[in-house]
Amino acid sequence: MWLTPTGVLSLILATFASLDDVGAVFRELSLFIGAVIVALVVQQVIVLPLILFLTTRNNPFVHLKNIGRPWIIAFSTASSAISIPEMIYSCEHLLKIDSRITRFVISFCVTLSANGSALFIACSCLFIWNLTGEVPTGGDVITLGLLVTVSSLAIPSVPSASIVTIRPPPDNK
Repeated sequence: MWLTPTGVLSLILATFASLDDVGAVFRELSLFIGAVIVALVVQQVIVLPLILFLTTRNNPFVHLKNIGRPWIIAFSTASSAISIPEMIYSCEHLLKIDSRITRFVISFCVTLSANGSALFIACSCLFIWNLTGEVPTGGDVITLGLLVTVSSLAIPSVPSASIVTIRPPPDNK
């Protein structure tokens, strides 16, 4: 147990030693991180409020203000399941939504809604695809989108659960 950090550090250093151009890898990695952050911000600030407005004709920013506390709890703990009680309270008392609806929909959506994880998985797969040097076709990207959507339904709401769904392609040597 005491030697685990040394073992992990040696594995990381061995990987760094095998790299030809460390700067190029970090440039690609920074592009990946930037793409994930931009996509998550677009999803949270533009896409989801637009869906809320188009389906309910309510002001999405008033809604976001009322669910701000559970949103911050879910974001800071990296688990949406932790914020279920606070989300139920906010929807029932602040947004005045019927308790039968909130208790069913929130529990159901926390279990099945992993759209942030799906976005991360899609970006990760495209990043790994880029590292292999292959160019995906349109059909490949559509297939990836469908597979990521279906696989995101099975991701539990625990921190870093989506990382296990990403697997690099097998080495065909």
